[in-house]
Amino acid sequence: SDCDINRQIFTIKGATTSEFRVMWGLQDEYTKKERTNHVHHCIDAIVIACIDRRQYQEWATYKRDNELANWDCHSKPVFDKPWNTFTEDVKTITNNLLVSHYTADNMMRKSKKRMRIRGVIQKNEHGKSKYQQGDTARGSLHLQTFYGAIKHDDEILYVVRKSLNSLEEKDIKNIVDGVVREKIEDAIKIRGFKDAFSKPIWMNEEKRIEIKKVRLKVPTVKSPIHLKKQRDLSSKEYKRDYHVSNESNYCMAIYEGATDKGKIKRSFKMVNNLEATRLLNSHYEDQRKQIVPLSDKDDNPLKWVLKIGTMVLFYENSPSEVYDASASDLSNRLYVITGLSTTTIQQKYTYGLISLKFHHEARPASELEIKKGIWKNGENYRPIIGVMHTQINALIEGIDFELTITGEIKFKRFIGNE
Repeated sequence: SDCDINRQIFTIKGATTSEFRVMWGLQDEYTKKERTNHVHHCIDAIVIACIDRRQYQEWATYKRDNELANWDCHSKPVFDKPWNTFTEDVKTITNNLLVSHYTADNMMRKSKKRMRIRGVIQKNEHGKSKYQQGDTARGSLHLQTFYGAIKHDDEILYVVRKSLNSLEEKDIKNIVDGVVREKIEDAIKIRGFKDAFSKPIWMNEEKRIEIKKVRLKVPTVKSPIHLKKQRDLSSKEYKRDYHVSNESNYCMAIYEGATDKGKIKRSFKMVNNLEATRLLNSHYEDQRKQIVPLSDKDDNPLKWVLKIGTMVLFYENSPSEVYDASASDLSNRLYVITGLSTTTIQQKYTYGLISLKFHHEARPASELEIKKGIWKNGENYRPIIGVMHTQINALIEGIDFELTITGEIKFKRFIGNE
């Protein structure tokens, strides 16, 4: 009955759990991992699971005897562990633990909203609101700033307007108009940056033409999203769109084939959130099912579709390394994808960049330094790894293996199929 179940349940305070960790020899391990490593949750769970009512009552007796020993120099009391090798066993478990990271794909989650016509909520004959169901994009599709496009020395530059009061020192060098930039720099030399804009800066003092806003080049914006067409179309094609920066990417498709000489060749396609939403909203069933092409322009087949939250098991030379790995070795190879972006090398070659975090790692990304390069067996610990699409050698969750919520790996492919 419910009453019988309730009599079997009791809560454990955090301070109590801490004292049991100390008595059972786990506090050093816990302190080392606390807040920086997800494993401390596992240690707490094991400790709590091993505390029953009898041990809870014995702990009270232990505390009393320990306090008396401090006063009259009696021998310290001993509190038995759940079993003799408890401490060693827990440490072994935590070293081999595989942390499952589940990231739901909510990009086109079903939603229900009040039906409106010209902003007015529609109601039925009983006076209750009518509802309509559909797909809603849950992720941010793009950043809010709109950029203009200009042509300078036969190069398309993307610019943004800013008022003088909102300028930062680093913005001055990016002012597009050379004359305006020179006048602002002169004002800064005379009054200093903080007070430079406390008085008007004149473009033409005689005609009382004041500089109030400037156009800034945005060097980081190279390939913006062309969101939609302007209402009034310019005669210049590059000025006809609203330009915005990408907020995040939905997935990266990686294609793999071989050259005539047998060398492995890879390409990639990035799909941002806006493009994914448009495809997933398509009325054409084939487009909804296949968000990326099945082959690239050279007919190389699709190898992987990577998303943020996907787990990977790295290998250096062959997948057999993973299939034959011990539990602790699997733990060292397990990472979760945390970022998908592009990077340009020598202003000529564009690569897909994949950021991955070690599965035990609990520190925020702002406290960690990304270290780029191919994963190698036996290398020094890297909390965050950055690899290009040509460098990632790994088994991929959902394709090559499944990781259960209890941390068990189930392989889908075997060495003989590789």
